[in-house]
Amino acid sequence: MDSETPDYTDNGNAEQDAGSGRTGLENAGGRQARPGFERPVRKLKKRVAPGNGRMPVKMAKVPKREYKEEIENIEDEGDEEDIKDKEESEEIEDRPVKKERESPRAIAIGILKDVAVSGLIVGGLLLVLYLFAGVWPPMVVIESSSMMHGEDSQIGVIDTGDLTLVQKVDERSDIVTYVEATCRTNPHYGLKEYGDYGNVIVYRKNGKAETPVIHRAMAWIEYNASASRPGAYRGDIPDIGVYNVSEYYLNVTSYRAGNYLKQERLIIQIAQILAASASSSSPHSGFVTKGDHNIPYVDQWVLYLQGGVRVEPVKLEWIVGKAQGELPWFGLFKLWITSHDTKQFPPSSVQGLIATVIILVVVPILMDYFIARWKKKKETRKEIQNAQVQMSLCCEEE
Repeated sequence: MDSETPDYTDNGNAEQDAGSGRTGLENAGGRQARPGFERPVRKLKKRVAPGNGRMPVKMAKVPKREYKEEIENIEDEGDEEDIKDKEESEEIEDRPVKKERESPRAIAIGILKDVAVSGLIVGGLLLVLYLFAGVWPPMVVIESSSMMHGEDSQIGVIDTGDLTLVQKVDERSDIVTYVEATCRTNPHYGLKEYGDYGNVIVYRKNGKAETPVIHRAMAWIEYNASASRPGAYRGDIPDIGVYNVSEYYLNVTSYRAGNYLKQERLIIQIAQILAASASSSSPHSGFVTKGDHNIPYVDQWVLYLQGGVRVEPVKLEWIVGKAQGELPWFGLFKLWITSHDTKQFPPSSVQGLIATVIILVVVPILMDYFIARWKKKKETRKEIQNAQVQMSLCCEEE
């Protein structure tokens, strides 16, 4: 597109030049212009619009100051959009997530699962205990306070309501008596179980099918037939080298109130114990036993069967086993079911049982609840992050 040449020969200009004495070929300074020269008109810049190669666009000249202000306005608008996006993302994070409530059936199934798992654990534990003990049941419930060390329960001592593990005994040498554990020349000197010297055994009184007794084995007395005669029986305690005696004295620790932890003298009336066994059957050898919390007399002197028959020295075949370990407090369940006097239960045993039940039952349920809540919270956080990523992508596309 060519520029047009302006017409300098119009009448107005010619007359003005004539009056001034200048021709039309002279410029404003009075100098004569070159003949044949045409003053060009300033051409406009062209810009092709985006997407159209033919349409020219006239570019308006923008002052530098205004251009700078426009750039700052654009940057401010971008900052405002970023702040708005950030506020929207924070609003999404703070927005409360609607929690789905579990149905009562699902809750009941979860509780049943916990109970079933606990039952399987207990069943597996009983199987392992049976394989170790060699007798069934492998544990016995302590029903009396005859083995307690004081008026309240203690860990490591046989108390009312404890479950005690019983291990099978095959030979007499498997049992260490009190006199052996207190004899300095004996290889078993110093052996202690359940807070005192010697092993604790579970036996049936005279081999009868009555409730077994769990007491400490004090000594093995051997019937000395050669030194005995009718009405005057003699016996031996071979484990400590005592022979041909009618009675034996030893010191024991008292665990009763009023005489707690004081030394008491215990008398084993060997002759009278053998005489009592002779009245029902015949004099025989066996263990004499005593409860730690009882008065300083052996069972074979103060305990009787139903019908007034005195308890005899414990034969090896009457022994169920020897006590090995304990599970405190859990035997209280059986005592409650069988209507035992709850006043005889040690207070700390009841408290310990309640605390243990809470730990074994309530804690797994709470763990399941908090784990499920943590998983749900993690999923919600992941959903929020995905939403933020999608929002950022949409903003970039715009």
